[in-house]
Amino acid sequence: MAFCAKPVALALIVAALLAAVHADTACQRARVRDQRNSNPYVIHECDSAGNYVSKQKTVGTPHWYWCYTPDGDVIVGPSRKIETCACPSEQYRVREANRANRKSDPEPACANTGHFVPLQSDASHKWCVNKDTGAVTKQRVPQAQNLSC
Repeated sequence: MAFCAKPVALALIVAALLAAVHADTACQRARVRDQRNSNPYVIHECDSAGNYVSKQKTVGTPHWYWCYTPDGDVIVGPSRKIETCACPSEQYRVREANRANRKSDPEPACANTGHFVPLQSDASHKWCVNKDTGAVTKQRVPQAQNLSC
């Protein structure tokens, strides 16, 4: 009896490993489900790792857009004005890091297009950033000081 149990146990282990390797991600499963729908509202886009692409849109026009986390949580949307998810994605990342580390780093201010607002600020300082990347273009100055971006 013990002789038969070893091959069966080995077969179960191999099957579990193969299933794990071929398991679809949540995004890939959603995409397949969307594609099977005869009239899908959205067909989710996944990156090469199977994560949700940050900017998603409706199938029909005019397009509505959302910004997603890699895991598929909606950050912002739906909106027809979203052009990029750079700022909302960074805002979400900072918010989650603050929550996890009990910190209060300033979250970037975002335009309704998803770009970074060029003039960023916190309670005591302000600074300029690139609207597409959020990279600092002019260093932090006190709130009372004039700063043009």
